[in-house]
Amino acid sequence: MRTLNRISYLETSESIELTEEEKNIDETRKEDELQCLGTIGFNNPKDPYVRFPDAISKVDQMCKDLC
Repeated sequence: MRTLNRISYLETSESIELTEEEKNIDETRKEDELQCLGTIGFNNPKDPYVRFPDAISKVDQMCKDLC
């Protein structure tokens, strides 16, 4: 499995590399991102199994609700 490099969230910087400050909070940020995805983020194995298409539909609806 190939992992992608994390990129900066700073919009005021031209570089996409994480700053030292961001590296310190990135693990927490990563966990938060996976938690939002629920079972498709594979972060919470205690949740009941959800079929992938159903999970994607749920995420899609959640995004529409937030907008």
